[in-house]
Amino acid sequence: MENTLIGKRSLMILSITGFLTSLEVGFTTYIDSSYLSRALSQYTSTPDRLVGYIFAATAALALLYFIVAPKILRRFGNTNVTLFAASTLPVALFAISMPLHIIPKILTYLLMTLDTTMIYAGLDIYISRYVSEEKMGVLHGVFFAILSLGFMLSPALSGYIASGYALHYVYIAAALSALPIPFFIRYAFKSFKDPHYDDVPLVISKRLHELTPDLFPVFSAQFALQTFYVMMTIYVPLYFVEHIGFTYDRFGYIITMALAMFVILPTPYGWLADKFIGEKEMIITGMVVMGATLIAIPFFAETQQTFFFWALLLIISRIGATATESMADAFFFKRIEYAHPSLIAFYRRARPLAWLIVPTIGATLLTLQIIDISSLLAVSGVAIIGMIALTAKLRDTL
Repeated sequence: MENTLIGKRSLMILSITGFLTSLEVGFTTYIDSSYLSRALSQYTSTPDRLVGYIFAATAALALLYFIVAPKILRRFGNTNVTLFAASTLPVALFAISMPLHIIPKILTYLLMTLDTTMIYAGLDIYISRYVSEEKMGVLHGVFFAILSLGFMLSPALSGYIASGYALHYVYIAAALSALPIPFFIRYAFKSFKDPHYDDVPLVISKRLHELTPDLFPVFSAQFALQTFYVMMTIYVPLYFVEHIGFTYDRFGYIITMALAMFVILPTPYGWLADKFIGEKEMIITGMVVMGATLIAIPFFAETQQTFFFWALLLIISRIGATATESMADAFFFKRIEYAHPSLIAFYRRARPLAWLIVPTIGATLLTLQIIDISSLLAVSGVAIIGMIALTAKLRDTL
């Protein structure tokens, strides 16, 4: 009975911690590219073309962390590592809001994103230890919905702050929301017993690939999802504000409505995957929707469209993204992580890898004026749909 109570208490605090982390991330996610672009504008006449390189640098740092994470976790333990990241996160956010020179501002931005990466990685480890395999689909859907609720609530508020006051106040609000996180982690997980963290090589061996043939297909789905997020985080906000003419508060309202899908849909998606459809079909459908909506944005931007049209289009895009993200994670934890716990680090490399490759390519193409942002969005949508060929190799669970 005592162990059950500890597990329930830990899951509850894990949900609160995830909510606060996502609340903090949601405050700045759709402001970052504009804020960094304005900071760069003091030093260059083409800041929008260069901002992608900063995002690529943060991804390279996150990728490096996932490579060395098993060694760090073996030495310090997941709770100490997550607690360190949670403690330095508010400091970095407060620092970013200050009128710093571009170099220290970029460095603090790198620290902020690394801290967030480490916290989410730590939460992954906790949930994999507290949730049984047979309940993974539904409970992971519930946890994902809680994370998404925090991420959903903040963009509208951050848009209001950015339009009514100034962009740097958004980072102060994010810092305040992150302040309680280390206290919750220390309270709930100070006695957490770490599993053994095996080193995961950069290249998976042939034998491990034979044991886990679904790893690369689900990795491909995650890479496609992160490609979508790169576009939606870096280039779509710039496109809507500077090309379509949206204000920050109006764009923030649209994003909040769209992100509601991440709160509403994961639990029924998880139930459907556990009982009826299976994750594979839902992942692929989500990829089609994500790619199609990216292609549609520049196409419809050529005509006068209403606020509600754009809101509907971005809501549809998140319906697809919710299916791919929640079901890819559920598939991974159900079919792969239980057999090879250390492969969490490999699977999570898809995010920084996509955020390293895609912004670098995008920034280079824009800097060389090979394409504009409109074409970049369309090409990315085509690429996401093309990745279905890799994801289709998943073995169905039903």
